[in-house]
Amino acid sequence: MSHLRHTTPVAPRLSLVLHTAVDFVPLQGIGIGIVQRAPTGAARNNIIPTEKRQYSVKRSQFSAENVKTRERAYMFAILHAMGLARGTIKRRCTTTLRIQKVTVLCDSSTVVDLINFHREHGPKSLESVISTNDRAIIKRVLTGIRELSRRGVDVAIAEDGQESSSKETIKAKTMARQKGRKACRSRRQVQQTALIETEAAGNQTGIGVA
Repeated sequence: MSHLRHTTPVAPRLSLVLHTAVDFVPLQGIGIGIVQRAPTGAARNNIIPTEKRQYSVKRSQFSAENVKTRERAYMFAILHAMGLARGTIKRRCTTTLRIQKVTVLCDSSTVVDLINFHREHGPKSLESVISTNDRAIIKRVLTGIRELSRRGVDVAIAEDGQESSSKETIKAKTMARQKGRKACRSRRQVQQTALIETEAAGNQTGIGVA
């Protein structure tokens, strides 16, 4: 009788792709859409289902979130995407399932090049960044990349490229627009309320004046 050999199953190595989109209206509001997908087989078998996230940032939150410029808004979206990926890895990774790579897609080539430049050249390169706010959010992105890398994950920040017309990217853009409009609508409501209050105060001042 032959002896059966016990072998530990090799964990399949999967990848996550996160499609990010930003709807940025200066001095009004920001909408962010994120769609995370895994390989077709993993999603179909519900091992790692597709996940969606959307966020809005009102004008009153611009300073607190450090997103006053379009570039910072894109980096803010990348931060949220990496947070979603970390959560997925914590929940889903086991001895029989391993996520090997995380790719965050962004449709701003400027932001992608900026992050990859500072990632390649190290912390000293940040000294060339004049704006302290720019430097702060770049540091946060680089820290997020290192946190994922420490989990044995290969992290890539890349431009949309061929994925720009994928259903996931289109969905992310749709969600970003929805949240962006909501943030701007909140801004307009504040402006309208302030205008009404100003007019009411003016009317009260004029009462009794002959």
